[in-house]
Amino acid sequence: MLPRINRLKRQEDFKAVRLSGRKAKAGRLLVNFLPQQVGSVSRGAVVISSKAVSGSVERNRIRRLMAKLMRQQFDNWATRSAGDMVVVLLGSADVSSSEELTADFNKCLEKLSLN
Repeated sequence: MLPRINRLKRQEDFKAVRLSGRKAKAGRLLVNFLPQQVGSVSRGAVVISSKAVSGSVERNRIRRLMAKLMRQQFDNWATRSAGDMVVVLLGSADVSSSEELTADFNKCLEKLSLN
């Protein structure tokens, strides 16, 4: 789980990131990113539909993995500008391994020039 300060919580913030942010898709992931002012805190959220992943155990495993990847990325951005990120899981990921999701996340970051 992301630390409280790094969580994107308000619906208005989600909408801003989804509508105004840059988007990148790779595999089963869609990453939305909205740059923020220098010195602000990076925030993030993971969106996984129960239709995309049927079991809650698997859904929470994926959510924890994505939160871990975002937390590592936020640590890397400590010296650069911050931003808000929403990671959306598209389609069924029941069979996705951690390595596949990590690779998809890194591809999205490369497309957004964030890696």
